[in-house]
Amino acid sequence: MTWRQTEPGIFVKDFDGAEKVYYKIFTSFKPLNREHWGIYAICTVNFGPSLNTDRVAILRSAWKALRITFPGLSLVPINVAKLYKVSDAQSVEEWAGQTFFVDAEKTPEEVIASAKPRDLPSLYYLPASSSVVFLSSHWRIDALGTCMLLDRFFSILEQPSLVEATPAPDERGKISPSLEDAAGSPRTSTEEMEKFAGEYIANFHKKAVQTSGFPFKGGPNTLPSNPAQEAVMFSPSSTKSLLAACKDRRISVTAAIHAALAETVFVLGMSESQAADFTTVMAVNLRPYLQPPYNSRDHACQTYVGSITPQVLRSKNFLERTASLMESYQGWYDGKLIKALRPIFKYHADALFAQRAPPPNPPSGVTLNSLGVIEKYFRSDYENGLKVERFHFGVTMMTRQTMLYAWTFRGQLTLSLNFNEAYYDGDVAKKILLHIKRVLEKELSVELDPVVEILPAKQMEHELSTKHRVVYLMIPRKVDDADNGFEGAILPGSAKPAVAGGEDANPL
Repeated sequence: MTWRQTEPGIFVKDFDGAEKVYYKIFTSFKPLNREHWGIYAICTVNFGPSLNTDRVAILRSAWKALRITFPGLSLVPINVAKLYKVSDAQSVEEWAGQTFFVDAEKTPEEVIASAKPRDLPSLYYLPASSSVVFLSSHWRIDALGTCMLLDRFFSILEQPSLVEATPAPDERGKISPSLEDAAGSPRTSTEEMEKFAGEYIANFHKKAVQTSGFPFKGGPNTLPSNPAQEAVMFSPSSTKSLLAACKDRRISVTAAIHAALAETVFVLGMSESQAADFTTVMAVNLRPYLQPPYNSRDHACQTYVGSITPQVLRSKNFLERTASLMESYQGWYDGKLIKALRPIFKYHADALFAQRAPPPNPPSGVTLNSLGVIEKYFRSDYENGLKVERFHFGVTMMTRQTMLYAWTFRGQLTLSLNFNEAYYDGDVAKKILLHIKRVLEKELSVELDPVVEILPAKQMEHELSTKHRVVYLMIPRKVDDADNGFEGAILPGSAKPAVAGGEDANPL
């Protein structure tokens, strides 16, 4: 698809299939002034001595420089298309006025809970907790893209004088193309591609509707409330022990967490989930399969992600389950998939948004997304004393579905469960995380010591007489590169690594 000029300096380009799916999901809760799958990332920052003066001005300038580097940050959705305006220094300044915020009072959790659907991304600086919070709609970017984007942002802070200060006269060439275009998917489908796509999506949806989940509050007409998350982070020594145990058994950390999640659903899930096998939708990174240069960091600002639906059999033991999952992780990729992306997303949208009677029980499946070692995409330490001490990623959930994220940062494994407060209490989420931890300890013969449990702000106020969570106050020790061994989060495809990409029940 090409850009078409509608007015002088204004260009419009239709959303492609994958973008259209994400955009429709973005608009699905707009009548409630809410956003499903809104992406967020929280960074707790030690700015070092060089950024102690005029910090707000420096952050704002770096945010503008990031916009110049990634003009996709300025795109605005219009119907089922994206709009680009030719920019100059003044328009970039206006964009910053619409997207950069400083709040001296709010916690990161309060920013996320109160976020509304916006046509542009946002960056918040919260001086009370020394936090930077990035928010974006999912049609614009994915999880690993967010990590690479933030790495570029902190690289700008590291050397602000080296960044171009004004946008190019026409930036369309720097705007990352759709997934289908980046993958080189033909615009005209053959009969073989149509057949492959139809069978692929039929099989995907057949498995996806079987996803298992946990009992939820309320009835079928209960409206969503605030998005929330509970998380547990394990010490570097515990993370090392878990990695070593997985390596000894020749399984990945992702497979171990996946199997532990399945066992947790078998024990704590809905009654029908306890009796059935466990199927979940799991995101995979498609960036390694894209054509150059779209497989590079220069194209962080786009959604290049797919999904698989591995199954865990209830009748198997833990090691058998992990072995089966490893096979699923290694065998999912098919070159035909990349070629057939356009009909795949067409059939997927048809199935996803078709008018039908609501199911008797609203879906409440749990999704697993492993981001792996964050430092592969986003450094923790920069020059001049600039450090990202803590990283947290998530999405805003508006349905009864939950999402489990796993990643390591500074050598510490984090498990984070995203949910909506209308359907789950924080105590339920903690119970789920605790059960996953216990399964891992039992099956891998390790002891996992939580560094800190991330508590809701209100409970933290009560326990510590402060409104900031412990996770944003603790500073972990620096971990050697050797500790960064979360290779288990890498899903080896048939030829290239495919990393779980941090999305919900995604389009593939």
